Amino acid sequence: MIKSLILAILLALSTSALGAEGDLWLNLHIGSKHSGDGYYDQTYDWSDEPNNSAAYHEYNERNLGAGIVYETADWVDIRGGAFRNSHHTTTVYGAAGIHTTYTNPVAVGLMGGISTGYEAKTNMILTPIAMPYISLNTKYVRAEIVYMPSMSTTTHHMVGLSIALTY
Repeated sequence: MIKSLILAILLALSTSALGAEGDLWLNLHIGSKHSGDGYYDQTYDWSDEPNNSAAYHEYNERNLGAGIVYETADWVDIRGGAFRNSHHTTTVYGAAGIHTTYTNPVAVGLMGGISTGYEAKTNMILTPIAMPYISLNTKYVRAEIVYMPSMSTTTHHMVGLSIALTY
């Protein structure tokens, strides 16, 4: 996980040099809450047992990790990082977001990008992500709450929390 985090940070820093000057934030991933208790791992062999109880896993809702957010403009940011996801694997992600200005006490936005670590649910190495979010802002600390809607009848809604710090 450390190698993935370092790679994500270096990637974001190298791409941030292409943008306008802005604030750099350390984003600390804290946890999540799901609308259900668990999920079925789609990589299990279902041919022998249609209701394979070994394929069922409870969600990990302690999603510790870190990333960076770089504001390329007052209403645009790019971000990257890594965390332990709800499926008990490491996620590495890269995304861009548009939002109302973080100088307001409350900002809303939408981010989109790609992530890894959800192969057991999506059967894809790279998973597209799109999430609305709301942030509560001060000059040096920001709490960000993201929402991931259910994508099918076999998945659950998720709300996640991260804390961002700057100097």
